[in-house]
Amino acid sequence: MSKKCAICNNKIGIFNKYKVLDGFVCSNCISISDSFQTNTIEELKKYWDINNSRLSIFNTTTVLKNLGTTPIYIDAKNNLFIIGKKNNKIKSIVYSFSEVNNYSIETIGEKTITNKKGTISRSIAGGLIAGPVGAVIGANTAKEETKVVGGISMLKINMTIPSGKHQITLTYYPNGFTNFLDKCIVENDKQKN
Repeated sequence: MSKKCAICNNKIGIFNKYKVLDGFVCSNCISISDSFQTNTIEELKKYWDINNSRLSIFNTTTVLKNLGTTPIYIDAKNNLFIIGKKNNKIKSIVYSFSEVNNYSIETIGEKTITNKKGTISRSIAGGLIAGPVGAVIGANTAKEETKVVGGISMLKINMTIPSGKHQITLTYYPNGFTNFLDKCIVENDKQKN
């Protein structure tokens, strides 16, 4: 027996069913809130109404996109943006420029590699000058070079949207997106002061 989402009335199964205070909603409808366990169905409907009104006036003026990245659609006229593909089947969440609080870039899975350069030549020179002890000392005085390799950069955007605090994490984001976020943050700071 399948249930229906209390917001969009689509069928919800075991794997896309989320419990809110007074019912169940689908994974798409819950995506508008990070604190869905404390939300009611009416609150989520209100958030989606705000989003739908933004979506109805959204007119893309700029698209930030590179091969293999998440596209960012910007409406500079209405100060709105969408992260990800615009899709008719699943409603996109439309964010306001003023909702961006801050962001950070973290690298996960990186490795530090240390190489010694000139170990052999220094041990030979030390051995010629001071014998076996000089060879050991010469090898230990070789220059070390340390570098960080690998890892995946993750962009974490902290926002305050109508449903409360919200964090978005992107692993592949287009060039220019952090510049765009910086402009949003600077404008928000100007408005607060």
